[in-house]
Amino acid sequence: MRKFDNLLSVNGEHPILGLDEVGKGAGFGPLVVVGLILKNNTFSDEVNDSKLLSPETRERLSKMILENVHYCKIEAVSAKAINNIGISQAERRAMERIDKGQNIADIILIDGNINYLKENQVAQTLIKGDQKSFTIACASIVAKEYRDKLVIKMASKYPGYGVEANKGYPTPKHKEAVRLLGLSDQHRHEWGWN
Repeated sequence: MRKFDNLLSVNGEHPILGLDEVGKGAGFGPLVVVGLILKNNTFSDEVNDSKLLSPETRERLSKMILENVHYCKIEAVSAKAINNIGISQAERRAMERIDKGQNIADIILIDGNINYLKENQVAQTLIKGDQKSFTIACASIVAKEYRDKLVIKMASKYPGYGVEANKGYPTPKHKEAVRLLGLSDQHRHEWGWN
């Protein structure tokens, strides 16, 4: 992953903004998008796709990453906004707010295949980018850690759905809870919940 970023950035001469989202497939709670530029990418060999890390490792790495960023912005899009404009538009708008047209990096690497291109910048989308790019992997770790903690805090206000355990993803238990309790104002309608 380091080699991939180093080749693109010409060994750090051109800053890379890594973008990733967490919670796109969730049925409850916000979508979180993180964009960051690292000071360097030599601080840990453990960095990987956030989904492949234990919660303990993810928490430790998230702190380490945030100590090694030149720039970091976190954008959370509420379930209400997602219900109003749809998940794809919500993701795109969050990404647009990350640098607000400041052109803070020469290169933008985006996990997935969202059509988000900036004028005068090299933007590249990468399927499974959080397993290919060190910078995207770092963004995925910070995003997942941030969103998981946010959803865990929300659990006490929305008891019965088990979101502290499923983090808002539509597991069988979560679907059953929705059937029994109905949808809360934090649930996303796109799921249908049938």
